[in-house]
Amino acid sequence: DPYASAEHVQRARRFLQDYVRGRRGYLAKELEALRAHGGGPLVIREVTTGGAGYVELYNRGTQALELGSYEVTNDLRATARHRLEAGTLGPGQAVRLHPPFTLSSDGGEVGVFDGARRSEATGRPVLHGPE
Repeated sequence: DPYASAEHVQRARRFLQDYVRGRRGYLAKELEALRAHGGGPLVIREVTTGGAGYVELYNRGTQALELGSYEVTNDLRATARHRLEAGTLGPGQAVRLHPPFTLSSDGGEVGVFDGARRSEATGRPVLHGPE
């Protein structure tokens, strides 16, 4: 830029270098937590829409899970989520939940989060016809 002073260019260059170093350091620290997303024992096996829509959760782990320590949401960016009712889900077992929010057939998202607020699983609603 012919209108920027040499001092301004140097300041901008230092700022960007510091930003990139800082961002890289932050991401390196967060990498372990990011890798854990979606790796938990509780997964979404099925999502249906409509008035009788439900979310089916499945325990793919080897130990029983206390459902009351998990949260479900239809907005993955929201900090407010709906805590599941207390109950135990054994290994290889599934449970169908009727969440307190609408599951839209126009697309959308559903997520299950653990007590540390890490994503256990996410899914997209699918349409099912009469059985």
